[in-house]
Amino acid sequence: MFLLFCSCDVKGVGEKYEKSDLESRDLMFYKFLKKIAPCQQQILRYSWNGQPLCISPLDATPQPQPCPRCGGRRIFEFQLMPALVTMLQGAKTDLLLEFGTVLIFTCERSCWEASDRTPVQEFCIVQEDPDQKYFN
Repeated sequence: MFLLFCSCDVKGVGEKYEKSDLESRDLMFYKFLKKIAPCQQQILRYSWNGQPLCISPLDATPQPQPCPRCGGRRIFEFQLMPALVTMLQGAKTDLLLEFGTVLIFTCERSCWEASDRTPVQEFCIVQEDPDQKYFN
């Protein structure tokens, strides 16, 4: 995929366009930003058995293991969005919290019972903000 970049001189004359190749990681981040642009304040995206909105490819990421309780398949349920980071950092703490998005996968069988006293372990994938490397 190509993106068009515009460059202008000071007077606005001599405007030209150039094509730039995007690496797959950058392309995915670009699509992520474009998708959330209309509502950048969103802190959670819910889509039971849907597709997550990824910042980077999931190729090298460990895939969800079966539910340890019933052996069922884990499916995507929701994700935490970047806007949540600023809300969580509002509390006075020395803990530094940074993430691009967190994908949460839950048991497709919803195998917990209302009477359960022990939480059911879910599977999370944390994707870092690709721009974070420029701030460290």
